[in-house]
Amino acid sequence: MIDVIRYNSTANFGDDLNALLWPQVLPADVMAADDIALFGIGSIFAQKYADPKRLAAKRVFVFGSGAGYAPLPDDWTGWNIEAVRGPLTAKLVGLPSKGITDAAVLLASIPNLVPPAPRDEILYMPHFTSTFGGNWEKVCRHAGIRYVNPMGQPEEILNAFARAKLVVTEAMHGAIVADTLRIPWVPVASSGEILPFKWLDWCRSLNLRYEPRTIPPSSFWETIRQNKAVESANKQGIAVAFDTASMSDEALIADFGVRYAASQAPSTHGNGSSRLKLFVRGISSRLAFPFLEEAAQALTAAAKGPSYLSEERTFLDTLEQLVTARDSMVKKMRAG
Repeated sequence: MIDVIRYNSTANFGDDLNALLWPQVLPADVMAADDIALFGIGSIFAQKYADPKRLAAKRVFVFGSGAGYAPLPDDWTGWNIEAVRGPLTAKLVGLPSKGITDAAVLLASIPNLVPPAPRDEILYMPHFTSTFGGNWEKVCRHAGIRYVNPMGQPEEILNAFARAKLVVTEAMHGAIVADTLRIPWVPVASSGEILPFKWLDWCRSLNLRYEPRTIPPSSFWETIRQNKAVESANKQGIAVAFDTASMSDEALIADFGVRYAASQAPSTHGNGSSRLKLFVRGISSRLAFPFLEEAAQALTAAAKGPSYLSEERTFLDTLEQLVTARDSMVKKMRAG
């Protein structure tokens, strides 16, 4: 069986799409090969995923992955890089022609991916880190918007998308799948942990802008986490999603270099004592309503604002390039 390299520390829609996508877009004989490692959907073109023991004696293929959360692999000599997520990753790896788009766009090649349904709902999908201490499900109830848990089962999420007339999303793969299903979408950012590099990498593969609307945190606890994330980014001199709309490719690549020139700052996810977390969350629950109300108003305003959707010809041309790259990869995989 192909060894699909992916982020799997926690459930997350984009990363979980790997299990759904590859068996449907690769032939069964290729999927059965045990000498292949495939870097697929996710910001996984990174040394932390290039375990020499895991990759030993395997032919390594990269299809639609991107750089982002960690330093690049130390060495990818001999790897088959068929496609990467966008022009920024392509520039980092020195292969401009391979910056096609995210592998999840291949979902468009799967017949009957979602059931036919009236598109009459507005959805909101937060980034999965915003679910830690956030109250986004309650915010959505206040706003009259359907909440989509980014840590839910991909099939359930796709069924929700089948009913969507608009997707408001903080999660990049919420936007990618919406665009792939030709559903207008609105990018938002409530978290300083959103990575602008990966968003702009994908958006520029389809000639899209990335100008996320800022929405306030949904809880007191979330406010603390986000302030720490922004403070950490400012100390390191790296970009956050709130101020990246006009950054050039060169500036984003320079930001990537600064971000990983030294050891990464520790994550805020696990910092602090458990007792302190419980105390702060207790306060947060008692102060919930003002946060819920403000976040709901901002989410409603975002849903009424300008939406995004890649131009049809651009999307179809890019999909054709991706399918062609997939077919070429299959031939190489079968050739041994």
